[in-house]
Amino acid sequence: MKIKNIVKNCSVGLALCMVGLFSQNTLSQNTQTQNFESQKQTQAKINALKAEIKKMYMQQNQTDSLRLLEEKAYQKWLKSFEEDVKKRQEELAGQSEKISNLEKQIQAELVKQNNYENSKKEIESKRNLYNKTLLESIASLTSLIEKGLPWKKEEKLDRLNSLRRELESQQTTPEEGLGRLSSLYKEEIKQGDEITINNVPQIRKDGSIVNAQLLKIGNQWMVYMDDEGKSFGILRKTKTGYVWIEDLNFEERKAVKDALAVKLAKKPPQLVTLPLSLAIEPEVN
Repeated sequence: MKIKNIVKNCSVGLALCMVGLFSQNTLSQNTQTQNFESQKQTQAKINALKAEIKKMYMQQNQTDSLRLLEEKAYQKWLKSFEEDVKKRQEELAGQSEKISNLEKQIQAELVKQNNYENSKKEIESKRNLYNKTLLESIASLTSLIEKGLPWKKEEKLDRLNSLRRELESQQTTPEEGLGRLSSLYKEEIKQGDEITINNVPQIRKDGSIVNAQLLKIGNQWMVYMDDEGKSFGILRKTKTGYVWIEDLNFEERKAVKDALAVKLAKKPPQLVTLPLSLAIEPEVN
């Protein structure tokens, strides 16, 4: 009987041990499952962060590339602009030199006239020579203005034609004509170096008239925007002359608006790239 009780007690103890081992294994498996899920979520977050960082690097590289392209375009435009300004200055300087030499000749002749009593015929002959030289200079400046921007062109040509007629009819002296011609040359040189804004009535292609702010850049370019900021125009040179381009895209309109704002000090000084060119473009309908 005692032996049976001992065997029974051993069987119960063995069963309890097996139940305890099974419970420990189950708890360990649950813990491992939870750790695996946690690691999986953490790895997913790390992968998402890596993807976001890669996206930011790609955006930064794209921005740097665009900035480099803009800088190259600006340098190309600046070089072309400086070359054209230099060319214009050389042309005008050459004309100014001719005027200066002519002035010296006239002054020398006046000195001779004071020191010697020349005959009326000789003086008249020399004056005709000076008149001829002045008329040639007037024709040269007239040609430059006719080929230039349509900015106060009629006014400038009227002054030149008036001076030409007076010299041809001898209603003015060569000395006075020289002074007036020199003044016209100085004004042309000054306007070639200036960047100005003018409020003018602008006639558009459809015949309508708008009050416009016109930005004039030297003797090369003009752009405008109306008071309401709805109508824009860029003057471009074609084989037959200058024409206004009015159907501008968003970037071109924004560039014109920014350039006017910077010139009017409504925006801080900054680089504004205008869609302008020194090249002669095809005829625009």
